[in-house]
Amino acid sequence: MVATLTDQDVFEILTLRSALERLAIELGVPVQVPERLKVAQEALLEMERCAEAQDRGSLVQAGYRFHSSLVALAGHRRLEEAYASVQQQLLLCMARNLYAREHYHEGLPEHVARHRYLLELVEAGDPAAVLAELAVHGERSFSELQSNVGKRSASSS
Repeated sequence: MVATLTDQDVFEILTLRSALERLAIELGVPVQVPERLKVAQEALLEMERCAEAQDRGSLVQAGYRFHSSLVALAGHRRLEEAYASVQQQLLLCMARNLYAREHYHEGLPEHVARHRYLLELVEAGDPAAVLAELAVHGERSFSELQSNVGKRSASSS
């Protein structure tokens, strides 16, 4: 069985993800418990290994671990549970997003570099800078691509 996403599904998943990650950054940066950063650092190292091996499936999984570790920085159990409750939907969007970014914007090393930069901002402890980077982080590439394809199809009809 193959799951498909409607435009509304993508909109709901991405806006929920953005809201949860934004709240986590507002509550968790600057980081009060340095050990929590280790999970993000380890996930980033795994992302680097996956990108080097061209293992896109594992890269998406490691990317999810990276983002969920950012959510965990807040030390807010219910926030983490809410994020985990949409894991499969997020993975589907992240996989489609990686495909779109790789084909239209960047290679796998650049994909990982954007995450490294995001982690560096978290480590620097400036929540406003982290939120600004998350706003342009690229998780909307898939939805933007869908939107652009839809506009091109409508204009060529």
